[in-house]
Amino acid sequence: MPNQADTVKELRQFLNARIPLIVLRSTESRRALELVRQVAGGMKGMSFYGFTRTGGLTDLLSQKQIVDDRSLGGALDYAASTFRSRDYVNFVLVDVEDIGDDSGTTRYLAEVADLAEGRSGSVILVTSSPVATSLMRLGLSVELDLPDLEELFHTVTDYIDNYRGTPNLAIEWNHDDIRRASEVLVGLSESQALNAVSTQLATGSLRREDIAELSKFKDRMFGAISGIERMEIRPEDRQVGGLDSLRRWLRDRGKLIRMDLSHAPVRPPRGVLLVGVPGCGKSLSAKAIAAEWELPLYRLDMAGVLGMYVGQSEGRLREVLDMAARVAPCVLWIDEIEKALAGGGSGGDSTGTTRRLVGQFLYWLQESRAKVFVVATANDVSSLPPELLRKGRFDEIFFVDLPDP
Repeated sequence: MPNQADTVKELRQFLNARIPLIVLRSTESRRALELVRQVAGGMKGMSFYGFTRTGGLTDLLSQKQIVDDRSLGGALDYAASTFRSRDYVNFVLVDVEDIGDDSGTTRYLAEVADLAEGRSGSVILVTSSPVATSLMRLGLSVELDLPDLEELFHTVTDYIDNYRGTPNLAIEWNHDDIRRASEVLVGLSESQALNAVSTQLATGSLRREDIAELSKFKDRMFGAISGIERMEIRPEDRQVGGLDSLRRWLRDRGKLIRMDLSHAPVRPPRGVLLVGVPGCGKSLSAKAIAAEWELPLYRLDMAGVLGMYVGQSEGRLREVLDMAARVAPCVLWIDEIEKALAGGGSGGDSTGTTRRLVGQFLYWLQESRAKVFVVATANDVSSLPPELLRKGRFDEIFFVDLPDP
């Protein structure tokens, strides 16, 4: 996904190219409008007007009211009149309704865009909704994704710096702490991330142990997603006996999980596959890893992912994995993975669903660079598809045997 700097660059190119209709896709309309305002400030010789449903039509830079009529119709009437008489004018319309299908609004926008093209102007639609194909043919689209790690780091740093030195407010976070907090907040919108930090500040302090608490603000993102749940980690979950080789291996990889790898060629650890007899600590190990690394633990229930319709299971799995990447860093626990993926290469699945799920999961496991550490457990390794056991999938496979004395 493009970051904000890429979006700014692309939007500026479209405006310089005089594209008559530009669709700026974003779920954060306020942040998108600020981005357009930032671009407009550097575009000499151009005029910019902005429309929102609450503010009506204003000058984008001075925010001075242009017309008394605050309706969309009033804004489009003014835009049409302006395009007939002036060159190099741009109108930014935020969250316009009824543009997904052929409608009166869609047709009026198309006519205004035609007028803009004749006058070297542009209409910029800021929306998260689908746009009618007939309208999209008139221009191009650019996407403003949720803020990435670098953007959140600078935003949170600026926000916290404003409160340093405030009486009765103890702020322990240094550069590295804010970096770790920003990693936890990746996947939230800018306003959601700042609300999370503000909530912590409201307690009267920002301490290093508060960073782990930020992950709770991301749990709500899983509310409507079937097949994944947040697991509470108790103090006793740290206490798992034996498994010395696994402990040593995890101790080294834990450093990579905590490191900033955004500009490094090293990728974070993918995960481990734990196989062995039931009742010997495989599932407990997933909880112990999350507790030791101070990361949130999410359990992926493959039975909850499987749907009754062709294509439904693949869509649900894609949604779950995408969401896991958004709430990274985290530990993703897949218990008894063989029950969902067994027979993926045997041809026994008449619909091919299992085979597609295996392929989709393995591709994500191999290509994803998100800090999602997968802990998969299996009681019967012989029923797993062989491609799951190849090098380059899981980082390591451990056999968990019966306990020794």
